Amino acid sequence: MKANDVPANYLACEVPQSCVLIVEPDARHARELSEYLGRQRVQVVVEARGDDALRRLATLAPAVVLIAVDAPGLGGQEFCRRVRA
Repeated sequence: MKANDVPANYLACEVPQSCVLIVEPDARHARELSEYLGRQRVQVVVEARGDDALRRLATLAPAVVLIAVDAPGLGGQEFCRRVRA
């Protein structure tokens, strides 16, 4: 599957304390994580690329970010460096 096949479940988090941003280029993995967390009543936002996820943080306040180390556009380690800066 291509990175842009990853479904976005929600556009924004209604309750930031129960929101998770998933950054995963593999659509199957993103869907599985999203479905699991959804059953736990956690709101999920999915991005396929690290750079898109970083831009999303400007309008989103997730409680947790799950990012693939090898996410396209901006890998997990660089993503974390930029968020901390």
